[in-house]
Amino acid sequence: MTDFPTPTATPPAAPAPYRRRWPALAVILAGSVMEMLDSTVTSIAGPTIRAELGGGTSLIQWLGVAYALAMTAGLLVGGRLGDIAGRKRMFLIGAGGFVAGSLLCAIATGPEMAIAARAMQGLFGVCMIPQGSAC
Repeated sequence: MTDFPTPTATPPAAPAPYRRRWPALAVILAGSVMEMLDSTVTSIAGPTIRAELGGGTSLIQWLGVAYALAMTAGLLVGGRLGDIAGRKRMFLIGAGGFVAGSLLCAIATGPEMAIAARAMQGLFGVCMIPQGSAC
């Protein structure tokens, strides 16, 4: 019979868990909730937005479509940008741009500016949402 030598080295210790994982989860979830709420806000506040900006009936549709089109058209690109540039960086860029787009929506002086700001929100949402899903 052959005796096999037993290893004498101890296995490496498991790495310590990420200390800030719960605050990071809270930030990622807040970003996801912010995006979900923003995708439905125009259907709820549409009549008020239309009355204040003076747009036609198609304004409400364009506000929703501009956001959804920008979001869905670039979703794969946003995920790939997170792979290339880093998920944390892209999430922060997306969140900052999303907030800036929200500010532009709030100070919009006309229908065109509101639609462009909604498209901007969708494009920056593309940078933010896939990063939270990838974690």
